[in-house]
Amino acid sequence: MYNILLEIDGSADCLAAVQVAMSLMCMMPQSKVVAQYVLDTPAVWSFLGMGEPGLVGSGPYFQAFESIKTSLRDLAETVLESYQARYDNIKCFSEVIIDEGEWLSTVAQRAKMLQPLVIVGRSTLARVAKEANLTPDEIAKAISYPIVVVDKELLSAHSFPVLASHSTVLDSYAIEWGTQLDLARSETIANLLAKAERLAHAA
Repeated sequence: MYNILLEIDGSADCLAAVQVAMSLMCMMPQSKVVAQYVLDTPAVWSFLGMGEPGLVGSGPYFQAFESIKTSLRDLAETVLESYQARYDNIKCFSEVIIDEGEWLSTVAQRAKMLQPLVIVGRSTLARVAKEANLTPDEIAKAISYPIVVVDKELLSAHSFPVLASHSTVLDSYAIEWGTQLDLARSETIANLLAKAERLAHAA
């Protein structure tokens, strides 16, 4: 059984990432896909810019924080409901999770539990990289499992060229960052999932 951790949000790149995950699932039926939506509450608190209480105290900021968090959770549930409605007939797509916390550490923690191949939309990774002031390579190192980064502009009806991370956990099975992979080729899929499995044993 191979685990695939699919990062879900409302972006077009996410929809492309879902297509890649479906392609993997169809060609490797022993795989299991877990869809994760990360509710990045630390980013919300940072957005509010609240440090020590000032003119109005911390109460209104906490109220605003809770209100925004509730709205974001509603949005997360809406996105996941849409996702499940599309793929409800596919058994391996039945597991969806809303995790709360800083995006990178939350994904890394979930990856450690599942020992998966991680699939994420390029726009999501770009946003996280900008907010955390990290390079994609540094994000890959933090997650420690193979990452496939999907760009909707690169997808076609016949192939799934994507960007994949290298891993520092087991260098002999590394994929150079920026390599374009054709996921329409079964050997590419097998190699990616095999890398994830070897990394799981090495971690």
